[in-house]
Amino acid sequence: MIENRSHSSEAAVVETTVLALRDYFTRHRAMHCLVLVDPQPRALPQPAKGKPSLAALPRATIAIKHEAFPADHQPYLLSLDPTKPHFGWLLGESVRVALADRRPDAVSRGPGQRIGGWLATASSADEIAVHLSQHALQTDDRGKTCVLRFQDSRAFALLWPCLTLMQRETLLGPVKTWHALDAGARLTAYTGLYDAMVKDLMLKPEQWAAIRRHGIV
Repeated sequence: MIENRSHSSEAAVVETTVLALRDYFTRHRAMHCLVLVDPQPRALPQPAKGKPSLAALPRATIAIKHEAFPADHQPYLLSLDPTKPHFGWLLGESVRVALADRRPDAVSRGPGQRIGGWLATASSADEIAVHLSQHALQTDDRGKTCVLRFQDSRAFALLWPCLTLMQRETLLGPVKTWHALDAGARLTAYTGLYDAMVKDLMLKPEQWAAIRRHGIV
């Protein structure tokens, strides 16, 4: 009975999240949807017979030149076209994967969540991948090379409040809205007010102290 209630609750979250995302892209027709994926925990599931699959979509790799990120651990973007018939199904699949990674049995197998968010942008997946790659590697106040793990929705949620308005706009760049599930599996929208004015995040020592404390790198 408890398991049935859990699956019923999860299905309701999937439906609510998909409806919210579809509504956003219906209202912003110039935008397409990029699903941010972190393959480090495990690969995306194989498709059910006759169903469209996230795993079969072309990938735009976010190159991170760091020893902790070999080729098969590089995050990547999947491009979803809101005008296509399978858009709703693929959105639902991505939300189901995001929720599955939050189950106790999945958490016990190792840390990490595969779906980092749903990015709304008018730019191509390749352009956004290059943009995010430019900000993934940072040098902290101690001169150490660090990786900002924004492909992990939990790390991104902790990073966002540490940033100034200008830094948020720099990180978003061509991304209009960065959607992600919060700790309570509620869809959250991260947006900037203006276009990015500077190219670098230029994180300050006090920000690095908070970033290290939260384990964002």
